[in-house]
Amino acid sequence: MKNRRHIGNINDEFIATVARQLGANESLRYQLADEGELHIDRQLPFLCLYRRPTTTGASGTDALITGQAAYLKITTVPAYQDEISKLLQAIISTQSRLFGGFLIVEVFQPIEKYISCLRGADCEEIPVIEILNMAS
Repeated sequence: MKNRRHIGNINDEFIATVARQLGANESLRYQLADEGELHIDRQLPFLCLYRRPTTTGASGTDALITGQAAYLKITTVPAYQDEISKLLQAIISTQSRLFGGFLIVEVFQPIEKYISCLRGADCEEIPVIEILNMAS
């Protein structure tokens, strides 16, 4: 991960730095906790998202997004979800002001738990990042 700054934990200071960098149209390259990555080349109206399941090994699914100009690879460990949601909100808010909207393209590995959830089973164990229509 050449030229990536390592961030141990996502916190308010880091989120403010990301928002400032995006506002200044700077590129972002960060290595996040638990094998996460934030990569944004420039101001863009989209972000590709990959949430790596904790119950499976490396599948290569994340390779579908790493060639994109803007992506976020994150963990599904529940302890990190509040901070990840705040980070996503800051990215969406900053980019939405510039472009009038924002798109998240999520790529995921359809493991059995996710498939069961889609079929109507209990989904409480699956962390959900929910950010909908932040326009005022």
